[in-house]
Amino acid sequence: MHSPATLRTWHVVFAGFLQTRGTANGMIRLWRDLLQHASPGTVVQFCQWNDDVDGLAELIWRDAQDADVAPAVCVYGYSWGGMTAMNFARQLRARGLEVRHMVLSDAVYRHWYWLGNWRAFVRTRPIIVPDNVLRVDWYRQTETILRGHDLWAEDPARTELSDAVYVRHVPHKLMDDCEAFRERCLQVAELAEAA
Repeated sequence: MHSPATLRTWHVVFAGFLQTRGTANGMIRLWRDLLQHASPGTVVQFCQWNDDVDGLAELIWRDAQDADVAPAVCVYGYSWGGMTAMNFARQLRARGLEVRHMVLSDAVYRHWYWLGNWRAFVRTRPIIVPDNVLRVDWYRQTETILRGHDLWAEDPARTELSDAVYVRHVPHKLMDDCEAFRERCLQVAELAEAA
């Protein structure tokens, strides 16, 4: 059985569409930086956009049951990883867990079936933030056709949704390396570690 100090904080990084564990990208850089700042009892998990979020939510829930403590979960996502972050939050909600903080960079809507993914290029569908997410900070650009979609809180009384931060002169493919996004992620991680 774990002590309450074990695995009390989870930082989960969701990469974009073409980003993998084996490619150099801004989300891998963020993951490394988060690892360097992690204290004992903290897990820093790197996930691809198409990883099994149900299994990860189950792992976090099971560990929380063993430790008898609610974990602090912070989530960071880029492009399609932003949509995966929402799906992950829904899986946590199904298990009675919250996301303390989510930071997104140019999060792009992804449809539930492959042929519906043309919607990634038209901003007609917002990304809905589940009501178990307590705070969201988000960054977006307007330089390229593929760009972040609007975010709507499922329950504005429960989710504090910041105003979007617009980043100038940065195309979508470089938003994972956006310095403002990276700095905010590290600030959020530091606050979670201090709590």
